[in-house]
Amino acid sequence: SDTELGEIDLVLRVPRPKMFTFSTGESLNFTDNAFLVRGDKDQAWFWNGRADFSFVPYATRDFTPRFTFEQNWFRYDHLSKLNFDSQSFLLDLKYDLTPDDRWFVEGSYAWSRLYSQFDTTGEFYTFGLLNFNMTHVMNLPQLPIYVAFTGGSYWRQGDPSKFDRVAPYIGAFGVYNLTREWQLTAFVRPEFQIYLNDENKAGRKDFNVTVGSTLS
Repeated sequence: SDTELGEIDLVLRVPRPKMFTFSTGESLNFTDNAFLVRGDKDQAWFWNGRADFSFVPYATRDFTPRFTFEQNWFRYDHLSKLNFDSQSFLLDLKYDLTPDDRWFVEGSYAWSRLYSQFDTTGEFYTFGLLNFNMTHVMNLPQLPIYVAFTGGSYWRQGDPSKFDRVAPYIGAFGVYNLTREWQLTAFVRPEFQIYLNDENKAGRKDFNVTVGSTLS
């Protein structure tokens, strides 16, 4: 309290992010073009298992840096020769534009390596991914549902470089809290991919849409 100002109360308390977090997840996915070719496409179902460990060295009310190590496993149904694993190291910087965390921007850089489960192939691709986006989150009144919209772009540089590209994207997802422990998420993300080192020198451009849902 202050003799001139009177009683001083805390206006806003922001929860401190956990310094260490560990999480796992798995998903079942479908692709209609497993080999990413223009003709003679192969459809396939594949399983993705994931485990990651994150570290937040410090944080302020508006700014949160986060380091993450992630391990992934990918297993295909009838195209087992495509089975591979990946490891990635990520630095993510999040800045809140509003005190209620409804508007925020994120910038990140990740380095990843992909390697086959077959010793004869080993490591076959490494790449870096620079990403920036802005996100807006909204709660639906009187419902255990919130939705979010995001827009941004990424730049991918790898070895071999034929997959290097820049891609602007937009996305939307909704989360429905079934119980305190379970939630259902649905998402959609269209993106326009511009390849920088196309082998055919034809200026390859792709338009992809990712749609899915998760129960966690």
